[in-house]
Amino acid sequence: MKSVTRVLVVLCVVGLLVTAGCATSVKKPKPEELVMQQTKGLVADVLAGKADVVLNYVSEDFSHPDVDGGKAGLANYIEQGKQMGIVQDFPKLVTEHNAKVVLDGAKVTVSKDKNTASIYPIQASANEGSATVELLFKKDKDGVWRICGANVEGI
Repeated sequence: MKSVTRVLVVLCVVGLLVTAGCATSVKKPKPEELVMQQTKGLVADVLAGKADVVLNYVSEDFSHPDVDGGKAGLANYIEQGKQMGIVQDFPKLVTEHNAKVVLDGAKVTVSKDKNTASIYPIQASANEGSATVELLFKKDKDGVWRICGANVEGI
């Protein structure tokens, strides 16, 4: 059960990483707005079980101590979730386990050089427990804010 919970949390975190929202306003969005758009997109895609788009939210420079191999390791982890049937059943598992991701109190902090940012606290919970997540973003060469790391408290 712990591995299922861990996969659920990782997929939620990954989901938080994916969003390619398009801005249609005339004025240029602030970095804080772009990071929040990415985060909201990631959450929506993860909760909807759209694992194939999750990696779009992740920078090639992604690293995390629990994920060997950076972005490729994360892709491998998602593939394992597919093989275990968790990815396909994820929307059903979200409902069954009362999984939620709450961004209401989350604040985006952008570095002075405007090339890195974090969003914290992101509250993720399910019947099995809860976690508080901080997502770390970097502005990639193509100008898109992508997740380069995460800190997870709880589980």
